[in-house]
Amino acid sequence: MILTLLATFGVALQPAEGFRPLRSILAIESLGPRRRALLRPDPIEWALAQGTWEAPHEGSRVLGLDGEPRTWTRFEADEQAQFSGDAFRGGWAFARVDLPVTSAWRLEASGHSYVIVDGEPRAGDPYGLGITRVPLALEAGEHELLFRCGRGDLRVSLELAPKPVYFEDIDSTLPDIVRGEGGELWGAILVCNARGTRLEGASILAHVEGSSSTNTRLQNIEPSSYRKAPFRFEAPVEFGRDEMRIQLQLVDARGQPLHATEVELAVRDGDQKHARTFQSAVDGSVQYYAVVPRAPLAGGSPDGPAALVLSLHGAGVEARGQAACYAPKDWCTVVAPTNRRPFGFDWEDWGRLDALEVLELESARQATDPRRTYLTGHSMGGHGTWQLGAHFPSRFAAIAPSAGWRDFEDYGAGSGVDPEDPIGALLLRSTLASRTLALADNYRSLGIYVLHGDEDRSVPVSEARAMREVLGEFHPNFAYYERAGAGHWWGNECLDWPPLFDFLRRNERPLLPTSIDFTTVSPRVSSRCDWLAIEDQLEPFQLSRAQAEWSPDEGEVRLQLENVTRVAFDFSSLTAAGQPGPEVLRLSKAPGIGAEVSFELPEELRVTPVLDRGGDGAWRLARRATGWSKSPERYGPLKDGFRRRMVFVYGTQGTPEENAWARAKARFDHEVWRYRGNGSVELLPDTDFDADEDVERNVILYGNRDTNSRWEEVLAGNAFDLDRTHVRIGHRTLEGEDLALLAVYPRRGSRKACAVVIGGTGLVGARSTDHLPIFVSGVAYPDWTVLGAESLRDGLPGVRGAGFFRSDWSALDGAPAAWREAGK
Repeated sequence: MILTLLATFGVALQPAEGFRPLRSILAIESLGPRRRALLRPDPIEWALAQGTWEAPHEGSRVLGLDGEPRTWTRFEADEQAQFSGDAFRGGWAFARVDLPVTSAWRLEASGHSYVIVDGEPRAGDPYGLGITRVPLALEAGEHELLFRCGRGDLRVSLELAPKPVYFEDIDSTLPDIVRGEGGELWGAILVCNARGTRLEGASILAHVEGSSSTNTRLQNIEPSSYRKAPFRFEAPVEFGRDEMRIQLQLVDARGQPLHATEVELAVRDGDQKHARTFQSAVDGSVQYYAVVPRAPLAGGSPDGPAALVLSLHGAGVEARGQAACYAPKDWCTVVAPTNRRPFGFDWEDWGRLDALEVLELESARQATDPRRTYLTGHSMGGHGTWQLGAHFPSRFAAIAPSAGWRDFEDYGAGSGVDPEDPIGALLLRSTLASRTLALADNYRSLGIYVLHGDEDRSVPVSEARAMREVLGEFHPNFAYYERAGAGHWWGNECLDWPPLFDFLRRNERPLLPTSIDFTTVSPRVSSRCDWLAIEDQLEPFQLSRAQAEWSPDEGEVRLQLENVTRVAFDFSSLTAAGQPGPEVLRLSKAPGIGAEVSFELPEELRVTPVLDRGGDGAWRLARRATGWSKSPERYGPLKDGFRRRMVFVYGTQGTPEENAWARAKARFDHEVWRYRGNGSVELLPDTDFDADEDVERNVILYGNRDTNSRWEEVLAGNAFDLDRTHVRIGHRTLEGEDLALLAVYPRRGSRKACAVVIGGTGLVGARSTDHLPIFVSGVAYPDWTVLGAESLRDGLPGVRGAGFFRSDWSALDGAPAAWREAGK
């Protein structure tokens, strides 16, 4: 099939088998700043939201944010069908194609943040992973492609899809088969729907040689969309070959075949390195991790349970590659999670959750020694080591970052948000979890080994030296080694460094520590340290600290609290060990008290007591938090809503244009989540969503009260509102058709689940949310943010308000908030 580019480029694409690349394209250099930031003003983004953007011609000009004009210029692809140059580094590229037939098509591109196809945004491939192929139901005739470029290169091809509904042969997530285990396992494969109608009621049939067949029902797939679909299969206990094939068949609701494919899995012995899969509690997707099993002792059976070393990979690496760097050891097993992708989330946000999920799974499966759990990682994984060690010090006995960087403010380009601006200060407050050094005191209980090459050009050794200086001021147990002449990667020893592992092995964590000194940025990020948990804050997303001393002989715990309004205890480990729990809690420092207050614990509260500061400012013994109050299970900010197997629900009760926006935005977020987080999210119109079913799932609502019929059924209170004419937060109301709202709030009927709202007062406001970097690490939004469409042109001055809800989820006086009048 020949695809003809219009006269704008004067070139035709030649027919070929499968790959039909674009050879000529218009592009324009970046029009605004390029950084990891929650606001990325850009004149073309602004015009798209306003509905005033027009397709460019060669030589047409656009004024950049710096006041300098840029010109749309024609570029020709090289021999590898790749476009290169400064314009493809944060700029834009445009093509118009003429399709000869109405059919199912497939757009494959790499090097772009996203592409807008005929006005609708679709996810890109900014890291060039080669895993982005967009199914499209397109009619014959002209179609426009507008690319937001990424890192300097762009490749584009458009071809006929293999079938209207089909399996993709890229981006599958599969386990290895471990001989002697057998049973039900999970994989995931891309299922694409290139039709103009939804795919409903389909299933994946999986057949493994020597085992039974399984049937996994698929959730519905929107038109011109895809889903990373989980599927079950039965693995045989014994299998002779080193590879095993699974026959997969996609069938419709009547059982009629739609497509078939075959996937191959490696078969490993139990003592070999291997990969395992699991269904994540975050979104129900299938994730994988790799294991380096404990080596057998030369003298016989292992003496006691193994230690566990959690190893975090660097950017561009995957778990299998990470595990390949380690030789087996007779005292520990090494476990490598994925961060959900090779770049993922820099081991923050959902990357942090992935590491914790894998740690819990393997600690339980292998029954490892809880006193000897360790954390290490290289490069981005070194940053992850600093991060997880700071947030969860009681999970590990020692940590060992190799070639690691501290945080985005020091290593990256910074956020670009003015901390002196009241709204900017609240936006930055949401990112406090990324600021590693804010939690440096939490390293005190950990052994730390720092490894870095002094010729590292990727992550400069100054990162390690800065941490050495910080630790040197207070830390009693750290080691530091600079490898002379070594760069960023100097072989497997970057990870499998014998002195590093010797250091880890020498450190053990006490099971029943008597002293705790713990700081957190938020109970939702990290609340628990050993037998103490910070459950609520006076000022959300400000540092909160708890210092506790348990005196077994005196039967009491002495406690000091900073920015804490509820603290919980769990002394079940004491009673399990045959020791009595404390009888008295003595609170000598906390918000609202001037002198020490003692609380005698009745028998029924000695195992899991709670101290709570009530609305009257008085401290009292309490039980666990009520379902309405903020708690470690539901606290905000916005990203907190994207977990608990969330479902995306788009509105269909608006105008055709409003409904088209909601569906396209929900589909785009679904696709970005798949790309960045290897995720899988159910996507539904509001008319198909049953708000009374599975109320413990988080819900993402696209639209507003007027356009999404599930608004009242999902949102539990009235702290805010959004319709076609206004947005209200508490008692403050803004009117206009160009306002956007991002907000997280409790879901009605649930003690744990959240609802997230993404919408606008009108189409201009709604479109202002189209490309916000919600799923980018180092970027965060507070509990609520009100954006004017002008934020796409002006940046921070266009943000009209931001803030956090109070502990009771209200937005009344006392809730942190800042506002700005339009144009100021």
